[in-house]
Parts: sequence; structure tokens; C-alpha cells
Amino acid sequence: MGKIVYLIIQIIVITCIFAIAITASYFGLPNPIGVIIGVILFIVYDVLFMTLIDKFEKRRRKFSKTNH
Repeated sequence: MGKIVYLIIQIIVITCIFAIAITASYFGLPNPIGVIIGVILFIVYDVLFMTLIDKFEKRRRKFSKTNH
């Protein structure tokens, strides 16, 4: 289940990054800057969501152990 949620979140994040890059180029910023900002944001989000999902999975494993 965690993997599906992670995939959905990644799709949303990628869409947001493309929107930011397009907006940046629309406001006259050179396109590479928008792409670089997007890549940095993507890496930050990736690390954050990986750690969050790791914690969530560990917590769920603990609960399943206590129930059995």
C-alpha cells in the first residue's frame, strides 16, 4: 500500500515541478534555472517522502507484530 501512495505522491510532485519550471520560464527566468529548481525540489521531496514512508512501514510492522 505504501508503494502505491508513494507513486501517486511522486506523480503529483513531478507535475508540480513541471508547472514551476513552466511558470519560471513564463516570467522570463531562463528555462535551465526553472529545471534546476525543479530538480532540487524533486530531490528534497524524494528524500523526505522516502524517510516518511520508511517510518510508516516500520510503525506498521510493529503494530502487526503486537497483534499476532
